[in-house]
Amino acid sequence: QFMSNDGLRAVTAVERNFITQLMARVEEFVSDPGEITIEANLPPTGIVIEPELYSSEPQALVSSLALEARATPLSRSRILGSADLAALADPASLTPAQTLKLGKALLDGQGVPKTPALVPELLSRLADDPNTAAEAAALIARALKSEQPKEAYPYALTAAAGDIKGAVSLLDQLEDQMSTVDVLLAQRGHPDVTASLLGAIAQEDDPRMLRRLALSHYTGSGTVRSYAHAYYFALLAEAAGDIGATALRQEIESRFSARGEDVNKEWQTLSANVQTQALQDWIEGGLADRYRTR
Repeated sequence: QFMSNDGLRAVTAVERNFITQLMARVEEFVSDPGEITIEANLPPTGIVIEPELYSSEPQALVSSLALEARATPLSRSRILGSADLAALADPASLTPAQTLKLGKALLDGQGVPKTPALVPELLSRLADDPNTAAEAAALIARALKSEQPKEAYPYALTAAAGDIKGAVSLLDQLEDQMSTVDVLLAQRGHPDVTASLLGAIAQEDDPRMLRRLALSHYTGSGTVRSYAHAYYFALLAEAAGDIGATALRQEIESRFSARGEDVNKEWQTLSANVQTQALQDWIEGGLADRYRTR
């Protein structure tokens, strides 16, 4: 009666399912007392519930929270078996998918004591495989971020370039823990940072594409984050007449201002080299003729 508000509201399928589950758990409890657990099924990012929902119709929370009635917490059903844990002694016996699952369990403490220290070694071979590198790198970066941010950063670069969810945010967190000079050195030394920047332009003649390349390198989403490469493409985009490139170029330059003598010296050297390369590629690549309109 409560769920239907004495027949004035329709009971949803989710609510009916919850009521059925709850009644079954109550019957089990009466015959064999134990525990009844009510859990919400929420996405990792959580949800927002407006006050109007539960103040006027609290029954709707059952659907909004995707409630489930269980005899034991769901976490107990996710405890890893002894066979899964035995594979820690021989990771090569696992498939890549099984290895990633085990690594995530160790990192998050899902069904096994939380042991992030084991994750880097467990996933090291997957980090070298192009098919699994991004996913493995994301887990390794998370495992290292608290104690070894400098070591975690190259892995986070790989994860973000592979469009792994949350990796760009992880990059920002790690940069907050590192010196700017160390960040620039790590970006420069990443194996996936291409040396042929002019080749990335191909035969495109739209200056907006240059700005997109700059933004991609600046954020690190889908491409290895490189402030040097972002600056390079922003310079070319500005020269090619893109109206948004100047603001981006200024933002990149201002990022390294007022950060101390060491950062200023490093940026002066880096920016001078990038400017020289951009001008050289502009001339040798015939970009002026390509982007000039008549």
